[in-house]
Amino acid sequence: MTEASAKCYLCGRATSMQVLESVSGEETPLTLTLQGLPILVCKNGHRQFAHAKFAMKVFLHLANDGAKLPVSNEKGLWFKRPFCADCGASLESDPSHLQTFRLDVPLAEATKFGIDLTMPVFRCRGCGKEQLRSRKEIQGRAPAALVRALRAAGIAQE
Repeated sequence: MTEASAKCYLCGRATSMQVLESVSGEETPLTLTLQGLPILVCKNGHRQFAHAKFAMKVFLHLANDGAKLPVSNEKGLWFKRPFCADCGASLESDPSHLQTFRLDVPLAEATKFGIDLTMPVFRCRGCGKEQLRSRKEIQGRAPAALVRALRAAGIAQE
């Protein structure tokens, strides 16, 4: 649902569609990168969302498609510790490396848009499977990382 005939919300001039290749925002240890972000730009350079409810759509994909990410289980009453979702063994305390996970977000037109999540992965001491530490960590950090990425794109300026 592109708003191609939309007017700029700041100056009222006509806008045109542009696609930004890559913009990133970080909320340590998560880096969220928007790939192929469609935006509307006026002649004065003001930028705005090309799609209504864009941020909500991104959050829904992070919640729904994010459930498919390899995430450990947490156990513990007061202090949560990560355990392998497959075999139940504890994870290594230090991350083995950073890994990027791609979530594709379908848009109304042919624009190819996706979200890359880069986070440290931890190796299971039992089976060796690599997993993210916590789903709660992703859910807690993704909104701030998304806002930083949108600000880097010139959208959502204060």
